[in-house]
Amino acid sequence: MNRISIRLETPEIESSLAEINDKPATAAQTVIELFTYMRQATIREIRGLFTPNELTSIAYFIKSTKPAVQVMCAPSFLITGLEEAEKSKSVVSNYDVDLKALISKIERLTTAQSAILQLEISSYWELKRIKPVNPNFMNSPVPASEIISSRNRQKASDLDKLIKIFS
Repeated sequence: MNRISIRLETPEIESSLAEINDKPATAAQTVIELFTYMRQATIREIRGLFTPNELTSIAYFIKSTKPAVQVMCAPSFLITGLEEAEKSKSVVSNYDVDLKALISKIERLTTAQSAILQLEISSYWELKRIKPVNPNFMNSPVPASEIISSRNRQKASDLDKLIKIFS
């Protein structure tokens, strides 16, 4: 058994743990173990719900916002954010996704499904640490259009692992 220590961000978290067990370490262990199983089950529940292009648009929205854990459980956060990102950056239509159809799918998510989807995508970006292509347009012998095209191919292949989780 490995030992870890964690910092609780707010007194409310400690109070919630006390509702589970009067020993904070035991309560934390229970929550962590439960979460790992709940995470796996939740991924199975939403597997196949989203197309690869829908997941890609959600992934790039989440990459740009880095949502706090407190809002991840709200499908409405995801919906509002995607609507705004579509207006300003065409983050949904850039991937040939119908925003209304995507919103309809997100509206059907439970709070756990919304949280796990956003957490998995956020974790993917954090752990992957994808280095974006940084073309030197001034000195590049390759036309800019080819660099942009290869950047889009790289983005798509970078997300293959993430898409497989939910497909």
